[in-house]
Amino acid sequence: MGERWDDPTGEPTAQSPAIQRAERQAGRPPATDVGEAPTMVDGHVTHVSERSPYPANPGYPGANPPAYPLAPYRDAYGTAPYMGYPGAQAQREPSALAQPFPIWLTLAAPLVMLATLALAFGAEVYLLGADWATGALAAALAALALAAVTVIVLIVRLVAGRRALGTVLLAGLLTLTLVGSGVAGFSQVNPLRRMQAQQFEAAHQWQEAINEYAQSGESAPNAPDIARIYTEWGEAMAASGDYAGAASKLATVTQTYAKSGTYVPRARADLYDTYVKWIRSGATTLPFQQSLAFLANYAADPACDATCQQTIKDVSGQAHFQYGQQLLKASQYKQAITEFELVQAQYATSDFAKQAHVGAAQAYLALGQQTLTQDCQSAVPYYEALAKTYGDTDEGKQAKAKLAAGVKVNGVISGAPGKPAPTVFLSLHVTPSRYFASGEYKTSLSLPSGKYTFNSVKPGVYYLTTLRTTATQIVYTWYNGSNNKPYGIQIGPMCAMDLGTLKY
Repeated sequence: MGERWDDPTGEPTAQSPAIQRAERQAGRPPATDVGEAPTMVDGHVTHVSERSPYPANPGYPGANPPAYPLAPYRDAYGTAPYMGYPGAQAQREPSALAQPFPIWLTLAAPLVMLATLALAFGAEVYLLGADWATGALAAALAALALAAVTVIVLIVRLVAGRRALGTVLLAGLLTLTLVGSGVAGFSQVNPLRRMQAQQFEAAHQWQEAINEYAQSGESAPNAPDIARIYTEWGEAMAASGDYAGAASKLATVTQTYAKSGTYVPRARADLYDTYVKWIRSGATTLPFQQSLAFLANYAADPACDATCQQTIKDVSGQAHFQYGQQLLKASQYKQAITEFELVQAQYATSDFAKQAHVGAAQAYLALGQQTLTQDCQSAVPYYEALAKTYGDTDEGKQAKAKLAAGVKVNGVISGAPGKPAPTVFLSLHVTPSRYFASGEYKTSLSLPSGKYTFNSVKPGVYYLTTLRTTATQIVYTWYNGSNNKPYGIQIGPMCAMDLGTLKY
């Protein structure tokens, strides 16, 4: 019998050809019998290699062989593939939101948010031209919006698995800071408006300062800061000679903001000075009714002493005269006459009384001429007043001449015979019993129409007669009377007169 290479169990031994082939395929030299001790198994001698009959796992050099059986590989034993532990699942990589943010992002986020707030403020103020308060409101709204974004990001990270205490604390601190900034922006609106109003006031930007104080809550009639601005504004205008602007601003204080404290008396005193200077400048564009009413009221003010009262009296006469000039220039002749005559009556010793006398004459003549084109009879009283009261003026002399000038008188005598036609007379004196008529004016009668016209008949009481002389008789006819008792016809000044139709 030859040498056996199998052990009694039937497994191949170290010297079997199959194991040698496996050793060669694994890259190890085959085991030899040198130095190997014989082993007795069931009375039989067998050679067992000290090296494990299982080749080492090539994936783990020098490691112990796996505890699980090797899968056959060709004719030998190969390494079984790793199938994992039963029931185990592969782990997923955590999302970016669940991981810590980089340190640069953590530090940059608050700075970016701060820059956003500054950008909101600057855009509102410097690009859109709003005031500081509006810029603060824009920044406050931006802060609250960023706080909301911060809270949303924190919630998303918590859901994603980022539950680190530091993350929550930092997000909470940033949110509280942003909310505090938003609340502070809203709470500082009025203080910012007052601060900007003070800056505008210092720069003499008066209207802008008034607007800011008004938006901060001040309103009429009690608005001390607004009253102060209007007073300072009016004083600045008066100093530059802009009396109209100054009076407007100061009157606003005395009328609209009359309960604004110490600046109201100051504005009244300034307004008095402004009106006095404006009137004395000779201007005819004042609001005279307003200024005269104020001066009359201020004369009774305890702040107006004797000098002040005398000044008011003097300038009031001048103001009435200049008001008359203003009205005369505006063709408001009746009102102008009223002002001029008031100056002559109440301020007779004033230097403006004589000027008012001339002004009244001019107004009367202008009024008479204007009325004459509309209603001659209504114009006569104006000419008569002008001639009577202002006869020493050029206008008065013109009125006298106009009143004395003759007027046209015409009429019709129907049924008058011809060959010869009667002659018509206007006589100041007649004596019917003696067939006498003074005949100051005579004209021919036009036949067959019977019309007649007298030119330039001076005012007076006249009698109308006709005279017809034939070869055998002289016929007198007395008109506008009965039983040969004529009555006079009043011919007035300036206005033409139509005697109507009379029968022969």
